[in-house]
Amino acid sequence: VLTTYYAAGVPAGALVISTWDRDYHFGERALALLKRMVQFVGPAVEAARAEAELVQQAAVYSLILGSLSEGVIVSDGEGRVLFANGLGRKILKTVDPAQRATTWREITGSLPESAQEGFRAVFEEGKGSRGRASISMDGRPVWLDYEVVPLNDPVMKVLLVVTDVSADVAREAEQARHRQEIE
Repeated sequence: VLTTYYAAGVPAGALVISTWDRDYHFGERALALLKRMVQFVGPAVEAARAEAELVQQAAVYSLILGSLSEGVIVSDGEGRVLFANGLGRKILKTVDPAQRATTWREITGSLPESAQEGFRAVFEEGKGSRGRASISMDGRPVWLDYEVVPLNDPVMKVLLVVTDVSADVAREAEQARHRQEIE
């Protein structure tokens, strides 16, 4: 017996039932019960499959984001952090050591002055920005290139990507110093 499962009017799966008893014939009652069973089992199997796919996707995304050398921070429209990878968490702890800030307004004053306007604009105007700023991390100045991006999602509203460019800044300063020495 083959019974098809339909979801939104489209075939989404099938249930095949058979018996080793050659003399057994599925009657109308058995067929009706099988069709009824498929109505319950089909959606449950589909939901389990979708859940397994979501778990797998989450693991892949977590692995990718955790492997990046860039800091990634995702927040909601109020600035509450929904996700931060390793460097993102380190930056958050540096900017707000007590980790008391819960909204973007509370953390803006702790940001380098050059980053405050762009940070405010993404939350108030939905306008992205990018720039370079220096913060003191682990007792030393760290130069960060950042990009703040508004997201078109009902929950995740702001993406902040930060790259440590301290080595580039040091190299540029060294080159500038050498040029001055030559002149």
